[in-house]
Amino acid sequence: MVDQIKDENDFTLVYKEFNSPVFNYVYFRTGLQKEKAEDITQDVFLKIWKKRKTIKKNKSLRAWIFTIARNTVIDFYRTNKKTTSLDDLNYYDFLEAENVSKDDPILFDYLTKQMSKLSNKDQELITLKYINQLSIKEISKVIKKSNTATKVAIHRALKRLKKIISEQKQKNKN
Repeated sequence: MVDQIKDENDFTLVYKEFNSPVFNYVYFRTGLQKEKAEDITQDVFLKIWKKRKTIKKNKSLRAWIFTIARNTVIDFYRTNKKTTSLDDLNYYDFLEAENVSKDDPILFDYLTKQMSKLSNKDQELITLKYINQLSIKEISKVIKKSNTATKVAIHRALKRLKKIISEQKQKNKN
């Protein structure tokens, strides 16, 4: 794994390694809108190339890349306020604990609806942790919080999601 982007060869390696994870992150943050996600992902990699000299040695390249991705998504919504709100988006949660299968369209729709009931912050935390599989340390760098605060925030986001799912199951029984 490359830890610095010194030249085009390094950038190519970084692109190959991170294109899919960055696209997935952006895809879920844009409410499963493929074309928007492709455009934003392209912008992310342009920024990575332009800012390649700002990554400090011994820092997590992965966290740096996802920070750029996160900021690019935020910038996109900031400039397109009139058409979309981050809180209106739907997300899918690949929680292993819930034995979720990506191939189950009914479960996919269900979880998408449940995730959309969470705050934007909770959706982002779950997306970074369970979809992009970033470590607590990397997520804490992306959201600029301590490791402990990040761990607690993720735990609370999952607790809220489970509560939403539990309440929905209770409604369906009645």
